[in-house]
Amino acid sequence: MRAVIVGTSGHYEYAFDAKECGVDIVAVSTVDSCESEEKCIEQFKKLGHNPVFVPEYKNLLDYEPEIAIINTAFTLNCGISMFFMEKGVSVFCEKPCASSLKELDKLEEAYKKAHEEKGVVYAGMFGLSYTDWAETIRQMIESGAIGQIRLAQAQKSYKLGNREPFYSCRETYPGTIPWTSIHGIDWLYGICGLSFDQVFSCQSDKCNQGNGTMEMTASSTFTNSDGVIGVVTSDYFRPSSAPTHGDDRLRVVGTLGIIESIDGKVTLIDNSGKREVETVSPKKSIFKEFTEELQGKGKCRKGAEYSFEVTRAALTARESADNNSIEKICKNKNVMMYTDGACSGNPGPGGYACILQYKGVTKILCGGENETTNNRMELTAVVVGLEALTKPCNVIITSDSRYIVDAIEKGWLESWKSKGWKKADNKPVLNQDLWVRLDNQLCKHEVHFDWIKGHAGHEFNEMCDSIAVEESVLRGGQQQ
Repeated sequence: MRAVIVGTSGHYEYAFDAKECGVDIVAVSTVDSCESEEKCIEQFKKLGHNPVFVPEYKNLLDYEPEIAIINTAFTLNCGISMFFMEKGVSVFCEKPCASSLKELDKLEEAYKKAHEEKGVVYAGMFGLSYTDWAETIRQMIESGAIGQIRLAQAQKSYKLGNREPFYSCRETYPGTIPWTSIHGIDWLYGICGLSFDQVFSCQSDKCNQGNGTMEMTASSTFTNSDGVIGVVTSDYFRPSSAPTHGDDRLRVVGTLGIIESIDGKVTLIDNSGKREVETVSPKKSIFKEFTEELQGKGKCRKGAEYSFEVTRAALTARESADNNSIEKICKNKNVMMYTDGACSGNPGPGGYACILQYKGVTKILCGGENETTNNRMELTAVVVGLEALTKPCNVIITSDSRYIVDAIEKGWLESWKSKGWKKADNKPVLNQDLWVRLDNQLCKHEVHFDWIKGHAGHEFNEMCDSIAVEESVLRGGQQQ
């Protein structure tokens, strides 16, 4: 199999065993101006590969890769991953998989489509779960050595060192929680086998030595319906004189004992006393598991569904810190919604259409009115779609209506509501009945809006437009 590397900012070294996995690294490309390809190429040459440098990452497709190893500047990884998956290339990507929940929703949908249509495989670079101490604790927990887990505490501490400029602002560095704390979240989910419903986080960028908005400390507390607590802390205050760059720790408290790792040593405390546990190595590396899944020989523990779940938990934890609030972690209820409205004459006969997609199932809702406006039809499509959902969901709505998207994202809806449904000029808000219905639905669901340009070739937008026009024609409107 052939693999290409995009970027050198992350953990491409997880693929150092590529030869043993039957993979040849054929080309390397950089994306961010801070990246350099020389060291990466030299390292892989020493391992028996002969990669060439390709300035434009999209041209890596000329080398007909089966795998893209993506680890460039954090906020670019998701978009590049979707580019390769759409071309039928499997992806081994740096974590976090996405830099926002909205972006993660798009990534999940892109993966589902590429997996179903082209057999694409995806895995996140959660390689620290494949260390000896991590594997030992995982096996001890699975054996029942500490009983039922009630508390898990993970710590990540790094030296600050000299950070690249992209660490200095949120636009290019998604935050210390999704970049650093996500390792600890991975340990809670992957090593301990836990899952959580909500999270409360704190973070601070104080004393960051001039690194812009980069957070130096962060703490997240996760809970679930069983009363299990997970705590993850991270910091960049490890002294420069410390023997190692990082200090990773995990402590897991169970009903029959406590197991913990410090400096790579694993200690178990139970009714028999305290003793050090001999560590064991994982049978396979993360890259080996990834390539075997691609070959149909097994399942990668850090595959798509797992990587997306951990990334969602990390991004929700960051939102909690940003908002200073307890946040629910949405799971397995991601709905994609596409809407459009049409009107002949405006006012005149109109129609609307809404396409709902959930777990591979597509549902179309449509209708119209004999005398209406385009804005009413656009609004009706969104409202009808949301009202069709029977449970609270995480919804991403794709619409070409600035009227709707701007009202939500620019805060107009909240302003209208606070003023008794009056605009800034004190005139009544048009279509108040529909805005009230939409506002009620926004309180029930976690909704993200994605504006796109209409009639620009978007598959589902074009489909909605066609259906909406048909509904308008059925009521006497003109064919557009």
